[in-house]
Amino acid sequence: MNDNENQKMLENIGKDMAILLHNSNLPDDVKQAWSVVIPHMSAEQIDRLSKLLAQRIKN
Repeated sequence: MNDNENQKMLENIGKDMAILLHNSNLPDDVKQAWSVVIPHMSAEQIDRLSKLLAQRIKN
């Protein structure tokens, strides 16, 4: 992957995480805290969080 492709992938992940956080029923202060932490997380951690958020939205 080149730098441009990496940048687009990261932008898509960021958009997906923003949508998941927005649609979750978490309190606003918790959503804000996650938005600060997410940029410092590994890809594996972000993947796990996105799966948890998606599950919360379904329930």
